[in-house]
Amino acid sequence: MRRYRYTIVIIIIVVIQYIIILLLLCLGAFEMKGLRKILRVLWTAKKTNEWVLNKVPEATVRWRTSRRGQDSLWKSQ
Repeated sequence: MRRYRYTIVIIIIVVIQYIIILLLLCLGAFEMKGLRKILRVLWTAKKTNEWVLNKVPEATVRWRTSRRGQDSLWKSQ
């Protein structure tokens, strides 16, 4: 009886670990899809994930400067 309980606990722990790993992989894919959408990279462009990650700082700087420009336009009116 005791051995049976231990095997069930071990199986539950392994299943939980697999679920956590799958969730982390899905979050990584979701993040990459969001970054590609922000950068406006077409799916036909065949850009690697490394290329997208290298372009992210440039895109955030461009986005921040464009936002500042919009804010200054709104304040001047």
